[in-house]
Amino acid sequence: MLPDGRFALSLASWQDASEMGRRLARRLVATRPARAWKVIGPCAAVEGFQDGWGDRSSALDDQSDYTLRQTLLRLRLPGSRKGDGGTPCAGHLRRARPSDAPLLRSWMRAFDAETGAPSAHPPAEAWVAPAIAAGDAFIWENEGGAPLGTASIGGRSFRGGRIHLVYVERSARRAGVASAAVLALVGLIGTEGLAEATLFADARAAGPLALYVGLGFEALCEFVEVTLSS
Repeated sequence: MLPDGRFALSLASWQDASEMGRRLARRLVATRPARAWKVIGPCAAVEGFQDGWGDRSSALDDQSDYTLRQTLLRLRLPGSRKGDGGTPCAGHLRRARPSDAPLLRSWMRAFDAETGAPSAHPPAEAWVAPAIAAGDAFIWENEGGAPLGTASIGGRSFRGGRIHLVYVERSARRAGVASAAVLALVGLIGTEGLAEATLFADARAAGPLALYVGLGFEALCEFVEVTLSS
């Protein structure tokens, strides 16, 4: 269970995702609370969970029923850039400081507005203070020291680090800022001795997906979120 009340499905193998989701739902169905549940996880697992829950009121083949639809991508380390992910711009990545918080909060509000984040989810700007305190928020600056964009490490596992909340100032887009920031974070994750870098991208946004694939990431599966009635 996530802090915001969503039920997250996380499975080690995509091959058994549907059956495992179905079995889990059947175990929980007898004790489910009298409220709607938001379930998030690999598409196959959520489909199986919904089937086991015994509620097919939301057809998963209708994409309009998804509250959230993202593609999980992975880059094994050490990774090499391949294809055409754009030419990274000149500049450097630095850790965000407390004085950067107002700028980051404004960028995160813009991030939510542009990505259409569900209103039920915690706003992205809620991440700013704890990420700065943990040293996981970063800013990409040009050679003159002007901040152009941001990216962060959203979490670490025994295998890798997850990159998230990649955002570039509108005036600096299509100049390689996102590529540069992501590649810099990949390098940082590699220096920590981790085996892979992962990130989520909006499954409906072809541009970012193509950029990450161009940087060497491979698409693993789609994650979706649906609401199951009690």
